[in-house]
Amino acid sequence: MSSICTALIFSLIQEVFPKAENILDKFHILQLFSRALNKTRINVMNRDKKNYNKLKKYWKLLLKDQTKLDYKNYTYHRCFKKHMCEVEILHYLIDLDSELKASYELYQYVRHYIKTKDFELLKKTLENKQNIVSSYMKTAIKTMLMLLSSRHFYPPRINPNLCCFCSIFHRAHF
Repeated sequence: MSSICTALIFSLIQEVFPKAENILDKFHILQLFSRALNKTRINVMNRDKKNYNKLKKYWKLLLKDQTKLDYKNYTYHRCFKKHMCEVEILHYLIDLDSELKASYELYQYVRHYIKTKDFELLKKTLENKQNIVSSYMKTAIKTMLMLLSSRHFYPPRINPNLCCFCSIFHRAHF
């Protein structure tokens, strides 16, 4: 969804439900940024035909939490024609394109800040990283900054009563 549509939806909801709270959950925040990173990867794939198969085959490594990457176990990888660990493959992939690398690093920061619930640092990081990431990531940043600056924003929390069909949940007080 574009930032303009999101802004229109928010303004409409604020008019119809003035006491509504905007509540985000961790899953949908990460989904927003992982989709942006994936689109960035696909864009690089389409430009770099030489590494197309590598970017296609190892896409999950880009989305994996960097603390869970395997540094020790070397296995043979056909695409590279040699033994490599996950970290080496990841470094090869992100070194192919500067926008992909910057977008990957931002995605990892977002994962970390969501995990540690440090939303102030998340907001500062998003504001500082806008110029060096892909256009897809810039759109995700704009959307997230708009949500973080919303006057009724509440940080993600576990609430089993919320449904999962929309990334932004609204609860109206009557």
